[in-house]
Amino acid sequence: MRDRVTLKLIEEGVLAPSILQEMKDANPDREIFKRKLVPDEVFLSKYAELYGYKFLEKIDRVDDEFFNLLPYAFWKKRKVVPLKREANKAYLATANPFDIETFKDVEFITESHVEIVLVPEREIKRVLEEKRPKEEVVEISFEEALENLQVVEYRTEEQTVLDLQRLAREPPIIRLVNFILLEGIKKEATDIHIEPLKNFTLVRFRIDGVLYEFAKFPKKIHPSIVSRIKIMGKMKLAERRKPQDGEATILFENREIYLRISALPSIYGEKVVLRILDYSRVGLGLEDLGFLPESLRLIKEMLSSRYGMILATGPTGSGKTTTLYAILNRIKTGETNIITVEDPVEYKIEGITQVEVKNEQGLTFASVLRSILRQDPDVILVGEIRDKETTEIALNAALTGHLVLSTLHTNDAVSAFQRFYSLGSNPEMVSEVLRGVIAQRLVRKICPYCAEEVVLTPEELEERWGLIASEPVKVRVARGCDKCNGSGYKGRTAVEEVIRISDALRPVIAEGGGAGRIKEVLKEEGFQSMSVNAVKKVLMGITTFDEAARVVEIRGVKIEETEVVKETGFVETRKKVMVIDDSPTLRKIVKSLLSDEFEVLEAQNGKEGFEKVISERPDLVILDVMMPEMDGFEVLQQIRNYPETKDTLVLMLTSKNTLEDELKGFELGADDYLPKPFHPEKLVARVKALLSGRR
Repeated sequence: MRDRVTLKLIEEGVLAPSILQEMKDANPDREIFKRKLVPDEVFLSKYAELYGYKFLEKIDRVDDEFFNLLPYAFWKKRKVVPLKREANKAYLATANPFDIETFKDVEFITESHVEIVLVPEREIKRVLEEKRPKEEVVEISFEEALENLQVVEYRTEEQTVLDLQRLAREPPIIRLVNFILLEGIKKEATDIHIEPLKNFTLVRFRIDGVLYEFAKFPKKIHPSIVSRIKIMGKMKLAERRKPQDGEATILFENREIYLRISALPSIYGEKVVLRILDYSRVGLGLEDLGFLPESLRLIKEMLSSRYGMILATGPTGSGKTTTLYAILNRIKTGETNIITVEDPVEYKIEGITQVEVKNEQGLTFASVLRSILRQDPDVILVGEIRDKETTEIALNAALTGHLVLSTLHTNDAVSAFQRFYSLGSNPEMVSEVLRGVIAQRLVRKICPYCAEEVVLTPEELEERWGLIASEPVKVRVARGCDKCNGSGYKGRTAVEEVIRISDALRPVIAEGGGAGRIKEVLKEEGFQSMSVNAVKKVLMGITTFDEAARVVEIRGVKIEETEVVKETGFVETRKKVMVIDDSPTLRKIVKSLLSDEFEVLEAQNGKEGFEKVISERPDLVILDVMMPEMDGFEVLQQIRNYPETKDTLVLMLTSKNTLEDELKGFELGADDYLPKPFHPEKLVARVKALLSGRR
């Protein structure tokens, strides 16, 4: 029967008899629960009494081993608490007896029969709040997954390929893999590691360059997880003894995300690593990468030449490709023919011809590069210079009127010259075609939500990091909070050193001069090393000494070399302007108008914009009124209500040029108001006036 509770409540005078007539086509008990027509304690106690379940007003004990079997986000989203496991039973506290889907999910994962215990929702929330881990877990709506989760019978004996194929296509496995992927994307992981260990499967996310444990799953479902990923990546299910590579593209929140998949046999099964490549990052400009103003100036000077070679150097994962893509975005126009050869193509860029290296098909860097030269290119990107043949072709291409961009694996910018020499290059040719070298690493940015300012003495600086200072300095330190998963860091930025080949340096390179001689010339020209720039970013409040020392060698750096501003303790830097508008065209216009004088950040909707205002702390926000997710007035109100951003300057833009809207903006705290369309010079003048305090 579906109306026992309803009838009992009618009998006791809690509900009117007419309620049954209202719900004649529905499940009365479910509808009463859903509409909350009676307090949940009343409903749940009656439900337990009539259907033979246990009812608890308070949860006294939670099985930690059971709780840790699934990520905290699962329990919180489903509003259930795992009480205990014994024999083949799993006891689950819930405030919703109709949540069959959750009960089946837990049965599938635990391979145990679920017995539910009914508990008021407030008690479920209390326990989940107590069990909240230090690391904030981004919540995932399971409705965001691509399939509905339904339990299927799981076979524990050794699986055949057909078994794995069947299981991998069943909704539970699809849903579990989607859950892992969506969590990784929400946490902005660059890689997801799914690794079989002796007794369980461990899932880890690489976030900001560091691996974090995400979840553990029963070892028995590992083959099905791997098979599901193989199906997504169009890989061979039957091949488990050799490494395999695959790829897949998924859509998430209207963003196209590319997955590069690698499967590697290990002693406990196949380990899978998924590289997450978010196509929304393809449009990044040079100003978005975190380069210091002087570095940006040098790079822009390199790009003023229409031919020659520009190199990005650094180890794997240091952001070289992102930098080269940002350069392509800067020089890409309808008048240039740009062709790339990459291994593999990481991001697909509209308006550019991209070729992927496939050695087994004869598509090597060298062979593709020869073919590209017959395609009338203006700009060529070579993913990596790794052998003598590719080096010679690339140098000749740069010598014959093409702009060539490429990467080298060297530790610093100066080592790039020695690397060329070791590949048999003619030093004179190198000196003639090379325009500059960008060496870089990625450091984690300090979390703006929990960072604290401290003053460090010269003695502390020398003892802890080997730094040389004549007076105390003020820096920010990482504490850790919910927003940064307890790490103290959120996001990454580049730390770079840039060499622009000058008239003084060119003859030294042509002579095959060693690193020592090159460094002497660079010192005379005021070259800033990566170590100095890393320390500078600490003093700017962007990162920490611990993080800088983790990534580059900072021992021996003199604080005075970083041009510290004594009044504030921080280095002078360009002011930040953030433009929040759902029109890509308008964002591009504003960026082109302001980027020479200001660091310009972008957001495409109100929700994203407010989050970036919190994390990036711009000096001024240019805010459109009409936007999806959260309109400009809501964003403005949030900015003014948040203590750390309440004093941020805000310039409102609107196509609704009415007095009512203008007054509303000023009432909410706007500093200025500009109707669209606007004259470019007027926008620039308003921005400068606001930032100089003349408004």
